[in-house]
Amino acid sequence: QKKVLIALLAINGGMFAVITNTMLDFATANIGGGGELKIRATNVVSFPPSFTVTNAYRLCLDTDVSAAGNWTIMTNAVLTHSPNFYGGPNQERRISLAIAGNLTIALGGAIDVSDRGYAGSSGPGAGTGDSVNASHGGRGASSSTPSATYGSVRQPTTHGSGNTTGTGANPGGGSVVLSVTGNTAIDGDIRATSTVGGRRAA
Repeated sequence: QKKVLIALLAINGGMFAVITNTMLDFATANIGGGGELKIRATNVVSFPPSFTVTNAYRLCLDTDVSAAGNWTIMTNAVLTHSPNFYGGPNQERRISLAIAGNLTIALGGAIDVSDRGYAGSSGPGAGTGDSVNASHGGRGASSSTPSATYGSVRQPTTHGSGNTTGTGANPGGGSVVLSVTGNTAIDGDIRATSTVGGRRAA
């Protein structure tokens, strides 16, 4: 199958997924438009020795990524993964990033996987409504039997569970696993929370 080489990409508020038949070299490609660029195959993706995530688009790492060199997430830039719409026990998407260099998150930049975990009312600690909130490493608020806890409190790598309340489906927070051999400087944020439905998801 013929591979498609990306040189110029304007996402224009939409999304573009890089899969096995799409070649992308971040050192030479011109990408913009403010949408989401989803990396779902790394055998056709090349990163420069010094890679900067800008606010020209939102970068979604939907598969394991290993890169040599330094990574910088600039002000107003966001690194994330795609939402996990599937309600089953497996995590479809998460950030698993290994950097053989330094990681810098500038003030105002973020790794943000909020609301991208298990879908509403799904996951090992799913909530059952307004009175029984979702659980994760700790128990969610409950007026009766609480949802089960799971994962690690100190080193969580699992998605947060979802809930469904009077406001609709409330997805849990996503997950981020970072391995950095150099220095890590965080002046921005790393967020993995639930922001909708009164935060009754995990």
